[in-house]
Amino acid sequence: MGHGLAIKMQADVALHLLATKPEQAERALTAISRTSTEGLDEVRGTLAVVRGVDPDRAPTPGLARLDDAYQSGLTS
Repeated sequence: MGHGLAIKMQADVALHLLATKPEQAERALTAISRTSTEGLDEVRGTLAVVRGVDPDRAPTPGLARLDDAYQSGLTS
């Protein structure tokens, strides 16, 4: 719930500043991105504990791991 509140507050700030102070709106949007990523990581971690580790059910790597996937393909 804490992440949701932080995202809501930062979104309101971004909307308020978008037209007059775009650089501050960009900082608010960056905070939204970071906070939502942290929230999703926590949910994924919780689900991994609840489900147990099952490599067949692992999510596909995201863009942050694109280089790893590329390198893996080169060595396969």
